[in-house]
Amino acid sequence: MFRIKKVLLLIIIFTFSTFAYQEENTSEKFNVENDDSLKERSFYTGLNIGLIEYASIHIGYQISQRYSVSLIGGGSIINGGIFANAQGVGVRFSYHTKGKYWDCYTIKYVPYIFGDFYNPLPKQFFFGNYIDITVGKENIYNNGFNIYWSLGISYNNAKTMMPLFCPLFKFGVNYNIM
Repeated sequence: MFRIKKVLLLIIIFTFSTFAYQEENTSEKFNVENDDSLKERSFYTGLNIGLIEYASIHIGYQISQRYSVSLIGGGSIINGGIFANAQGVGVRFSYHTKGKYWDCYTIKYVPYIFGDFYNPLPKQFFFGNYIDITVGKENIYNNGFNIYWSLGISYNNAKTMMPLFCPLFKFGVNYNIM
């Protein structure tokens, strides 16, 4: 348990220190708000796979050059192994920059609606939550298909199971509609 806490602490420190470095060293080169030659997407859809959150699909709207929001449906592994998983529908909020290493910061919340495993959870709706915070690379300026990736931390707390707090990695494809 102590080793997991150390890894998560290192991820958090690395994420915030890189964010500060990117903002300091790229603010003059990449001023997204004052660059009229860039036109961001209006709507987008995507599909991703990864560790912990094994699959998800989303459809979203680019609110401004900095912010986007999407409706997401997906499933994640809960504490108990690969066959202990749960699915739900939730929301994802993203903050976009023009960083050198990554350009998208997201937070996602998905309440669990149902599960398909050895029935360790009660037969009811909304029996837990999934939350993740990630940083990654996502292109919002090109029309069509684009590949993206993200890494971060996730937390889920399905009822009757121990909470799971661990590192997260995922990649996928999105389709931007201008």
